[in-house]
Amino acid sequence: RREAAAAAWRAREEEGCTFRPRVSAASAAMAERVTGRLHPADQATLSARLERARASRDARLEQARKASEQALLQPCTFAPRPSKPPPPRPPAAPAVAGLDRFLDRRSLATRQALELAAREAKVFNAEAVRSSSLPFTVPVPFELSSNAG
Repeated sequence: RREAAAAAWRAREEEGCTFRPRVSAASAAMAERVTGRLHPADQATLSARLERARASRDARLEQARKASEQALLQPCTFAPRPSKPPPPRPPAAPAVAGLDRFLDRRSLATRQALELAAREAKVFNAEAVRSSSLPFTVPVPFELSSNAG
């Protein structure tokens, strides 16, 4: 009963569809083989199968790349044989007692000096530019009274 209702519903849906593609027999057979592989139970594992296929393809390509690289490097037969061992490394410098404290205090003093310079520049307005074109008073000799007359 349910299947009959579903078939009737599909028939009503297809009435509105006017496009009817012509598919060759070979294409129909190919589509049937592909869709025949994907049963609803297989759809859940499709991504896992695709991931496994991609991983095996990547492994195969990596192996082929390594083989071609090995074949390319096969003619290279140079193997150095040093006549004497390298000179020994000098021993590490001994730790200086108090060096860490000295470096910490020096960086603190440098930071404080920079902060002091910034404070002085702000307070004393050291960046202010004094222009010679600013008006200023020019002293001129003068007399309070004149005896000329």
